[in-house]
Amino acid sequence: MSRIIGVIPHDDYTLTIALSNGDKIILDMRKKVDTIFFQSLKSPEKFRNVHFEDKRIFWDGGTPNLPLGFTLDNILFDMRDE
Repeated sequence: MSRIIGVIPHDDYTLTIALSNGDKIILDMRKKVDTIFFQSLKSPEKFRNVHFEDKRIFWDGGTPNLPLGFTLDNILFDMRDE
């Protein structure tokens, strides 16, 4: 499976995620930032401060048991229902 090689946050609460196989994913976070778990990402500065590592994207914050982010598998699983 591919790795994440880049993430670009956009002002409309979407992310462009670049994969090592050349594919790109657009992750729409507009509904998620209205949830309790992700509400801190409504701050544009916080949202733009996204990080990536191998097969996950994440933001500083959250807890060790509930990190503020997603694995690539989670992203792809959620997208299949759209």
